[in-house]
Amino acid sequence: MKLLKFKIPYGYKMLEKGFEVSFLTKTRVNKNIENNDLIELEPGLYYPLQTTFIGKNSSGKTSVLLLIHLIITFIRSGRIPVHFMAEQENFALEFTFYDNGYIYFYEGSFSRSKLTNSDFMVVESETLRKTTFKETYKKDLSNISFLKENIITPNIGSDTSGIIKYKFNDTSFLVDIISQDPSNLAVIIDVFKDIYGQDSFNALIRLFDDSIEMIDSVRLSDGSAAFKFKRVNQPEMTVNMSYLVERLSSGTYRGIYLFAASLLAFRLGGDILIDEIEKSFNKNLIENLIILFNDKRINKKGASLIYSTHYSELLDSSNRCDNINVLHRDGDVITIRNMCTSYEIRTDLSKSNQFEQNAFDNLTNYDRLMDLRRLLLK
Repeated sequence: MKLLKFKIPYGYKMLEKGFEVSFLTKTRVNKNIENNDLIELEPGLYYPLQTTFIGKNSSGKTSVLLLIHLIITFIRSGRIPVHFMAEQENFALEFTFYDNGYIYFYEGSFSRSKLTNSDFMVVESETLRKTTFKETYKKDLSNISFLKENIITPNIGSDTSGIIKYKFNDTSFLVDIISQDPSNLAVIIDVFKDIYGQDSFNALIRLFDDSIEMIDSVRLSDGSAAFKFKRVNQPEMTVNMSYLVERLSSGTYRGIYLFAASLLAFRLGGDILIDEIEKSFNKNLIENLIILFNDKRINKKGASLIYSTHYSELLDSSNRCDNINVLHRDGDVITIRNMCTSYEIRTDLSKSNQFEQNAFDNLTNYDRLMDLRRLLLK
């Protein structure tokens, strides 16, 4: 399953009305060369191996990644947890996705339940449409036609959408956007062991910290997640997530999580979502990870990387600019611009140099910095 584009007609946090993101290519694709940075879902339907969101602090990068996670969670479970919504009472959602040879378009509206103990939003309206892809469709799919108007029976008034009946295949991984969830790490370890084996996971751990001999997931008697943990020349212990977080450097924890999830995605497909990909990592490590994603001998299932960053040099890791989205916040409204369609940039020049020269109006405001400086001098 691949999310192709989405739109928020109204109501989601500070995103402007009509906020829209498209993952589809926007420039011509030369079929006569090897496009290592693209996945061809169908003849003529291309999807980038990496999608970047960049912007100042508080420009909305995390909000957008959480929204992508919300949509993926919704496709999997048919539910929208209330904790995604902050103080919003209602909102509308539209998205288009590809799965197993078909393109689907979903639109729905949701409201907060009147029950104080409800954990999920209520479905107010919804439709799901389906069609096969044709090469005559435009790049943005704006001329798409559907075989059936409604292929699901809407569950109006319920907290579970009719989309759950279709059990779409998705194996995406979320890397600590919200919090370090022990159950997520435990699931990754379990799946990793099934595919690659415990020895391979231990080897991955030693890539980041060679003083650790083993980390393994276990279930306690109450069903909660815990971990077997062993350092070199030390006895084995059973510990909780808090213990791991306190004992491991943030780079080691994030590195294990990110690389394990990525290696699984290479075998299973799906997307890796990560906020501030440069956090706790050096530039070389991230560039090497991106190289692995772009190597189709390794990434055989078309796994893709969706991430936010403050690190403008990472923009140069892609030959494309239509997969780079620049976020802005003006007061309490968040807007988005695509680097290809919203700016006149020199594609023959370094994208990071143009960013540092404020071509995308995304550097720290100099006047505000000087205001702060004057106050400090006083």
